Amino acid sequence: MSEDEIKETELYFYHGGKINWINFWLADKHKCGVIIERDTYKEASGILDNVNHRRKAVRPIESLKIYHHLSSGGSTVARQMLWSRRTKVRCAVVKQSKEVTTVCEHAVKLREENENDKNNCLPVLLLLEDQNPDYIDNLRRHLENVIAIKKINPSVLCFILLICNRSNDPEKMCWASPSQTVAVTHKLSDQEKFLFLEKIDQLKFQFKDLDFDFILTFVLMSKEFQPSYKKYFIKNILDKIDHSSLITRLIRFGALLNCYVKDSYISVSHCEAYLGIAPTVRGAKYHAFVDNLSDEAKLIFIRDNSTHIELIRIIHPLVAKEILSQLSVNLPQSSIAMELLNDDVLINHRFDRDQFLKTITALFIRRNKKSRGDPEDTTFSPLIQKVRTERDGVQKAVDLMEAAFIALGKDAYVAQQLARLLYTNERFEEALQWAEQAKSLSPYDTFILDTLGQVYKWWFYHLYDTIEEKQPSPEMGVEIISIALKGISAFRVSEQTPKKETLILKHFILWRGGCWLQAAEVLVRS
Repeated sequence: MSEDEIKETELYFYHGGKINWINFWLADKHKCGVIIERDTYKEASGILDNVNHRRKAVRPIESLKIYHHLSSGGSTVARQMLWSRRTKVRCAVVKQSKEVTTVCEHAVKLREENENDKNNCLPVLLLLEDQNPDYIDNLRRHLENVIAIKKINPSVLCFILLICNRSNDPEKMCWASPSQTVAVTHKLSDQEKFLFLEKIDQLKFQFKDLDFDFILTFVLMSKEFQPSYKKYFIKNILDKIDHSSLITRLIRFGALLNCYVKDSYISVSHCEAYLGIAPTVRGAKYHAFVDNLSDEAKLIFIRDNSTHIELIRIIHPLVAKEILSQLSVNLPQSSIAMELLNDDVLINHRFDRDQFLKTITALFIRRNKKSRGDPEDTTFSPLIQKVRTERDGVQKAVDLMEAAFIALGKDAYVAQQLARLLYTNERFEEALQWAEQAKSLSPYDTFILDTLGQVYKWWFYHLYDTIEEKQPSPEMGVEIISIALKGISAFRVSEQTPKKETLILKHFILWRGGCWLQAAEVLVRS
């Protein structure tokens, strides 16, 4: 590698990029500075060494879990574990998209490659990042079956699963099994603070010609992402930008996506089309794009090397959140989102269009759930939750969802979420129209069918709870009964679909024969 390539590789990491194996190789060869080892790395190494050095294994498959705050260095710690042990055990990273059976087959082949005795092979250290528990359990079962079929001695250590997952409370996740779990947080020990400050001084000296703000992510880590420090830095950057330029609009869109959609990005091809840059050959795209950025935008955007496609994102999700927060003072997030939906160039750009639209879809319909590791459960997507707090927020949220429905090519789930938004705000006739629209687009989806039933149920209870007369008119009674019966019918249809959810006993109160009667019905709630 040339000096310029080495410099670019190192700066990418400290600018906020994900660490690559070349970073470790360069550090080992003293071609760049050392990579800081967090205290958690030493803690995890001790656990792993204890497992690997036993004369007889307690079990043939062991696991070590690393839970980490978003962008706190957890992935770096995990990769340091593999790099430092690459000559002692056989190491591999499990790709997100790979089937369990394929991963199991490859792991077994890796263990037995050039080995004659299946009971005397080096263990395989497998890194699994942000995989769901079911996937990991399934992989473990497949590996256990192979060990049993091959009749490998159960006291031989065959596989070590290094599980690296993001968490909003990493330290709490260690409580269940402290001997097999470590936490990486934004909080630094005194020794870590010294190492980070020392590294910053080294980088300042090494790259004298570079704007110090270029390593903003690393500086923020050294400051433990203190809100005041983060706010100060972002304010200085935003004060210098032209808020009417296309580049600034692109920053707003990137901040919106990176704040609300995990691992989101915008392709450089989308950016080129948006900025009116002539298409370039692959490999030169990013540099041509960067040449058109303002100095402030260069500090905020970073290239994402996770796929073969040229991508960009905001340097850190917490930076994206702060950018969005400060921009929202003068421009509501609902307006930024509406600008994005109405931008025909970005929405209709053909290259990587499907993935871009999936990101937009997630922005509007993906709800947070604690069971998935989110900080809280939300009724709607976090963006819609935020928009509802603005002035005239409900109507703005409705307008956004309607625009999203059109921009995303009449997506059934957007229509469903819009129906939910409307009936929870007692706009039942509109909710019914959107629930019917969703059903027409996806007539056999149990969740959509259930939403139709929910519209009628909420409508029924609203009418019943707001009746003022002790003896309502027959017309009112007929209307209430009609809505109740339609709800019952919708729930029954939902119940009869192939995918059934847990059945819950609910009650409709009906007006019949001059008195109110309770009719128990089995309803399905998604």
